[in-house]
Formats: sequence, structure tokens, C-alpha cells
Amino acid sequence: MRATVAIGAVALVAVVAGIAVAFGLPPGGTFVDDDGNLHEGNIEAIAADGVTTGCNPPTNDRYCPATTVTRGQMAAFLVRAADLPATGTDFYHDDDASVFENDINRLAAAGITKGCNPPANDQFCPDSKVTRGQMAAFLVRAFAYTDDGGGDLFIDDNGSIFESDIDKLGTAGVTAGCNPPANDRYCPTDNVRRDQMASFLARALDLDPIVPPPRETNCPVTGACSPMWPADAAGGRSREAWRSVVAKYWQAERVECVLDLIQVESSGNPQARNLSGGFLGLLQHSPSGWNTRAAAAGFEDGNGLTAHPYNGAANIAAGAWLADNSSPWWQPWPPTGHIASCQALGA
Repeated sequence: MRATVAIGAVALVAVVAGIAVAFGLPPGGTFVDDDGNLHEGNIEAIAADGVTTGCNPPTNDRYCPATTVTRGQMAAFLVRAADLPATGTDFYHDDDASVFENDINRLAAAGITKGCNPPANDQFCPDSKVTRGQMAAFLVRAFAYTDDGGGDLFIDDNGSIFESDIDKLGTAGVTAGCNPPANDRYCPTDNVRRDQMASFLARALDLDPIVPPPRETNCPVTGACSPMWPADAAGGRSREAWRSVVAKYWQAERVECVLDLIQVESSGNPQARNLSGGFLGLLQHSPSGWNTRAAAAGFEDGNGLTAHPYNGAANIAAGAWLADNSSPWWQPWPPTGHIASCQALGA
């Protein structure tokens, strides 16, 4: 496979034993939501090649690996991958409001798509999901694959209108199948996820996977912490600095008490740590209970990792969940019995 030179301010890479080693990528790589994903190396490869910029503009620090690819997104991927030229022709009437309209027209001008409503084919259906069978047809046309290897590479696509394209894609080495290690099936009706699409495109473009350096989380709890919610900077904050966050997650009647509690427990320092008990953050959570609380509060990413306990919002939200599941709600925090605003609530 070819060595890859990343464009823009991403990274330079060198190929070692078929895997590209990144120079200049930040720890964890380009995106915060694909750490540990099976396709991460190929996601980095197509990002370096300019085929993807992310899924959450303008920040674009996420790739949304588990999201299903739409036909509009497919058009954008293929236009960038094949560097298709612009066209002045408006081929379809159902993509006028789509951010992918220009890409769709380029794809049509190149003969890679005909439309989605034969025989009229005056629509593209930009928001429809792309199946693996449809993807095979897109890639075969875009990369001009012609060899089907004798045909019938898989046992589950007989009768599919995409069978010939699937065989060509398999012969080109872009797909090996969907049921390893046997890989005698292609799963043509399954939808294509964005992480899978990255691997298909990387193989089609002959890109080597790029392995980013590991993310440095210094996570003080069991396992790693999610890069989506990193630790906030150390240092004390006034009670008012946390008011909006507390008001977002806690019941209104408890806000003043919780703000005072934060000052007592941590002086408003998101990186406060009790050296004797190991309790963490603004509301001094126990390390052993953190993952459960953070996940229940909605601070768990798609890879099973929870927020850093020194993330102020996550710490406060996890505290709100803990309070709602304790009787009385203030029971996890003994200091509430000595705080006037908490005593007024019965503590």
C-alpha cells in the first residue's frame, strides 16, 4: 500500500509494516469519538487524504462512526475521493435544500449515480440510508472496477440487483465480507455505518491505516476516561461560576444548597481530590462509583467510556443523579447538615 502524506495541518506519516505511524497528530487523533474503534486507523487515513472533515461543523472534532451513511453523505465522500469536477447542471429536484447538492450533481455528471426513482430518475433521495449493496454499486462506478473474479463470491446476494457490483468490489479487495472469519456473506441489505465507510474508502484509495498516538487522559478512575468530556483546568472557582451548570442538572430548590456544598467540598476546584479517601472533583465522588454515576447522568460515549471526573459539568450532573437516587437526597454529603441553605431544605 502507498505511504500517505497528510494534507493541511493534520500530520505526516511513515509506513511501517503496512500501518502508517502518525507524526504530528494530537494524542487520540483527529476525532474524539472514535478512540478504540476497529476502523480508527482508516478514519484517520481518509481524514488525512481530505475525504472527510468530520460530522459536527464547524468544530469537526467528531466523526460519528456509528451513524448510518446517507446518500447525500455518500456523494460527498465520493466527490472528494475521486476529485470529481464541478458541473452547472441541476440533475434532481429533491436536493435543493441539501448541503450536498453540489456533490450530488458532480456525482451524476460523472455517471456514478442515475437517481433513486427509475425510470424517471429525477430524484436522488439525499437523506435515504445507503445499504451495502448500493454502496457496492457506487464504488464500482466511481473506481471503474470491472473484474468480478468469476462471480458468486458470496452466498447471500443471489438475486440482488447489486450482485455483479458486489463481486467486483470483493475481487478488487475493497470488501472481504461481513461474517469473519468465514466471510462467505456480504449482507447486501445492511445499512453502511460511517466507520465502515472509512475502511471501504481507504481500501479503494489504497491508503494505509494511520494509527494516532494514545490519548493522555491521566484518568483517576478504573479504565480510561472519555476524551469527549476532558478534565477542566485546576483552580478554585467562586460559587457563581458554577451556577448555570448546577441549575441545568439540579432541581431548582436545591441550587443554592449545592452551590454552597461545592464550596465546602472542593472550593469550586474541578480537580479537587481528597488525599485520604480519594474522592474526586467538585462534589467529591468516590472513584469506585464514578463510572456508574456518570453513565447514568448521560456522560458515557459510544465506546463505553465515561467523562473525566474532573469535568465540572459531568461531576455536577452525576451528583444530581446520585441525589435523585438517595434517600434523603443529601445523604451522600454529610457537610449538608452544617450548611444553612441545605438545612433550610431539611438537611
